[in-house]
Amino acid sequence: MSTISCCLVVTVMFAYGEDGQRWDLSPVSKTTGHYTKKMNYPPPPRKYPLFTMLGFLFDRPTALFIGVVSGVFPLFVAIQLLPVLSTLDSDKPNFTLIDKKGIEVEGVIEKKEVVANTTINGEHPIKITYTYQDNEEQKRDSIETMSLLTVSNWKVGDRIQVKYFEGDSIIPDAEPVNFPFWVFGFIPLLFSFVGLSFLGWALAGTLKKRHLYLKGEERVGKVISMAPISGDSMFFSKSSFRIHYAFENKNGDTSYGISVSSDLALMNEKRRGDDVSLLISPVSERVNCVVDERIMCKAEGMNITRQGS
Repeated sequence: MSTISCCLVVTVMFAYGEDGQRWDLSPVSKTTGHYTKKMNYPPPPRKYPLFTMLGFLFDRPTALFIGVVSGVFPLFVAIQLLPVLSTLDSDKPNFTLIDKKGIEVEGVIEKKEVVANTTINGEHPIKITYTYQDNEEQKRDSIETMSLLTVSNWKVGDRIQVKYFEGDSIIPDAEPVNFPFWVFGFIPLLFSFVGLSFLGWALAGTLKKRHLYLKGEERVGKVISMAPISGDSMFFSKSSFRIHYAFENKNGDTSYGISVSSDLALMNEKRRGDDVSLLISPVSERVNCVVDERIMCKAEGMNITRQGS
């Protein structure tokens, strides 16, 4: 019931406006009606400077801000972290290689302790520190293992089997726990994925505007209502407003559109019921926007001068 009520309210707002006076939004003649006045913009395809097109990114400042902060920045951090973390993983002894090619000697347990700050499946690993003889040199090494049944009866001073190869050593009876440090590199990537989706949304709006300004067909519509937009990002904020309008489609019926513009002169000059210049996509009339003359005047072959300027 509430959904039906909302639809009725929106319909009344479109049809009557804010003061309750009904508008004439029925299709009109292309020769005598309201939708015939044009500004004679350059025909498509139009050409603009590159930075003019990039400026469309700021039409969705909140999405742009979230995309940069939680998308681009974490991605940069992940790119920097992954090589470092992969190096940490590569520093761990290769258990399989040492077990296969290593030289077997006798070692002595020097220390045995529980790794209390690490839990795997509800159990804490055991850290074994041991010494062994590498040729005539005594070396000290340690491992963290989850082979709890094997090491549970080991005590300091016990002799154990050790294998060493090319400077690294293992205890064959106690396979070490090697935490994949590269996983930490994927944590910022998760944030980046969310942020980049917002950035993609901002980019989609940019591409839509770019398409309209390059190839959009000029059309004239009628202003229904205009309202300022609040809540933009503090870093990418700019004054903008949302404008609702009606226009005649190719079938002769009345279509409605919503567009966001930062052309404050347009907001100051236009009133409900006034004509407003539109750009309509040649692909789909559902893709449309209000013309920002500050942008349109940068098109090659276009020169717009506002009245009174």
